[in-house]
Amino acid sequence: MSIRVALVEDDDDIRRQTVACLNAEPDIECVGEYGTAEDLIAAMDRIRPDVVLMSIGLPGQDGIAGVRQLKPLYPSVEFVMFTAHDSLVLEAMQAGATGYLIKPELPEKLIAAVRE
Repeated sequence: MSIRVALVEDDDDIRRQTVACLNAEPDIECVGEYGTAEDLIAAMDRIRPDVVLMSIGLPGQDGIAGVRQLKPLYPSVEFVMFTAHDSLVLEAMQAGATGYLIKPELPEKLIAAVRE
């Protein structure tokens, strides 16, 4: 059974590269890619991810607020912050994030984090 992953990243190039990296793995399925937390929130019931890779710096609602809103509604979903803002990681973990990756991340570390 595949690990179902959703990605929330507002940088188009990073989003495309990350989705390609995820989809190259036989046991990972990228079930959605979004540029805003609001778009993910609207799709959560439909896509039902196991893992969400969430950028912190997003237009509109930031990723930390998105996790704070979604984690109580989807407690079994693992939220991994995918960010260049390592100074905000503690706040993200307090909001319900399970872990974090600092961008840009090597593909091997990205895949390992999703599998964990």
